[in-house]
Amino acid sequence: VLEPHVKRSHEGFSEARLLTTVSLLPNNIRIASGRRPVAMATGYIDRVQKHGEIRKQVLVVVTSGWSVMCFDHNLEKLWEMNMQ
Repeated sequence: VLEPHVKRSHEGFSEARLLTTVSLLPNNIRIASGRRPVAMATGYIDRVQKHGEIRKQVLVVVTSGWSVMCFDHNLEKLWEMNMQ
C-alpha cells in the first residue's frame, strides 16, 4: 500500500512511500506457484451504514491458482478459500 502524494504545481513526480506490504503466500506451506494476483477489489461487507458509524473496507484478491483471500482494512487476512 502506497501513501498518496499531494502534488504541488511546481513539483514533478516524487517517489512513493511504502506504507505496508502483505504476502499472498500461505502461512503453513512454502509454495509460490499459483499465488500471483489476477484480480483485486475493495468494498464494504455491510451494505447499510448506521448513522455516525465509521465503515472500513475489505480487500479481496483472486490468485492465478483460484484462491480467494479477504483482508481487512489493516491487510490482516480474514479468510482464504480455494475455488478449484
